Amino acid sequence: MALSGPWLTPGSYGIMSQPGGGVCMIEEEKANWLSRYLEGMAVQGLVDITELILVSYKNLGMTDMEAVILMHLWHFHRRNNLFPSPQELQEVMAADAGTIRSAIAGLIEKKLLVVKSRVNQNTGKAESRYSFARLFALLAATWSREQPEDPPIAQVMRTVEKEFGRPLSPMEVEQIAKWCGQQRLAPELVLEAVRRTVLQGVYNFRYIDSILQQWVKNNVRTLAEVAIFEERHPRSRPRNHGRQGRQPETKEKEAVIKDKYEDVYMT
Repeated sequence: MALSGPWLTPGSYGIMSQPGGGVCMIEEEKANWLSRYLEGMAVQGLVDITELILVSYKNLGMTDMEAVILMHLWHFHRRNNLFPSPQELQEVMAADAGTIRSAIAGLIEKKLLVVKSRVNQNTGKAESRYSFARLFALLAATWSREQPEDPPIAQVMRTVEKEFGRPLSPMEVEQIAKWCGQQRLAPELVLEAVRRTVLQGVYNFRYIDSILQQWVKNNVRTLAEVAIFEERHPRSRPRNHGRQGRQPETKEKEAVIKDKYEDVYMT
C-alpha cells in the first residue's frame, strides 16, 4: 500500500501538513464521519488497521514498541477484550510487563490511546476500556487519500445522518459497513431502504434492516428488481402508516424525498 503526501500528527487534529510547509484544514464534519466510517470498516474486517499503523506510526510519533503494542491492543479489541492487562500482552509478545506498561503510558501521553470507564449496569462495577477514537481520527486522513473522493458507503452514512438528524453510533456505522461490505448490498439499495424508512417516519435501523433482509431473502439486488418484486407481490409494498399521531406523508413530500435520493444515486 503506497502512501504519499501530507500526514497528520497527534498535535494537529484536523490539520494536514502540505509539502513545502503549508497547511490546510480538514472540515471537522468530514473528519468526524471519516473516522467513524473507518472504524466501522475496521471492525467488520474490511480495512486492515494494522497495515495503516505500520505505514504511519513513525509520522504519528510512535516508537516501534508502541506501534506493536497498539496493533496487539486492536487485535484484543476485535475479540472483545477491551482492556487487556500488561500480563496478557506479555503472553503474546517478547517484551516484559514493565516495558509494555511504559509503552502504553507513552501512547496515552501522546493521546493516541485513551482509557475510558463506565459502570456495568448488570454488576454495578466500573469497567475500563481502551478507546481508539483519536487514533482513527488521525489514521482516517491517511487512509482517505487512497480512496475515492466520496466512497459509496460513506455517502450512505452521511445520507442517513442527515435524515436522522444526528451522528451515527459506532454500532450503526458497523451495520452500514456490514450491509455494503459483508452482504455486498448496492449502496443505492440501502439508500432506497433508508428512503422508505424516512417516509414511514420510523427512523430505526431495525426497520431499514427488515426491508433489506426481505429483499435479500427474495434475491432482490437492484432497484429494478425491487420494482419487479413489488409488482409481483403487491402486499410487499410499503404502507405509509408513520408514527402514531402523525399524518401520512403527502405525495408532494414523497416526491421531494424521492428526487433527493435519486440525486444521490446518480452521483
